[in-house]
Amino acid sequence: MLKAVLFDMDGLIFDTESIYKQSWQYAATEQGLTITDDFYQQFIGVQTLNVREYSLSIFTMLSICHAIKPCEMNTSII
Repeated sequence: MLKAVLFDMDGLIFDTESIYKQSWQYAATEQGLTITDDFYQQFIGVQTLNVREYSLSIFTMLSICHAIKPCEMNTSII
């Protein structure tokens, strides 16, 4: 008889954070960008909607800068 079910929604039992970080860094690389470890650290413990909004604002700013000065754009996000 099943007496309990345990859900690990915050990564306490399984360390899934490193997998998420690698996924974000891979996706950025595919777009010609770099997400540094320091930049990613800002997202740990933050709700997905807030991460999305902040990321979109940063990446949109980089896109605008690239359109204005494509040769001078630094694609590393710090």
